[in-house]
Amino acid sequence: MKCETLVEKILDSDHHVRFAAIFDMSGNIKASKERKGITRMVNPAKTKEWAVVAVNAWKNREHLYSMIGEGQYVLAVYKNLKRITMPVGKNHLIYVTFDNDGGQEDVIRSVQNQKPGFGVPGLE
Repeated sequence: MKCETLVEKILDSDHHVRFAAIFDMSGNIKASKERKGITRMVNPAKTKEWAVVAVNAWKNREHLYSMIGEGQYVLAVYKNLKRITMPVGKNHLIYVTFDNDGGQEDVIRSVQNQKPGFGVPGLE
């Protein structure tokens, strides 16, 4: 599956999703898209900075895997939105923001269901 296709599927998976992106493990944005009609909270330059921060934070947790298992996702809750970061294989991260009024378990489950390995072909 192409990164652009996965981003589209994530945006379509739950109406609370505001923004979706795929990062490689160097912090490069492979694909991204925001929901039509939203007011953007973070500009593209800051999104690029967040990509690097998210990837580095994910890599920093890898030393814990032998003790607690591989990371499934990270949830960050802010005043104006929630954000999840989730691996796609070993080489990419999904980065999704969604409204605070959304049920986070529903959004997380809908994003997981779009990932390769959950019935979806591998990522290109």
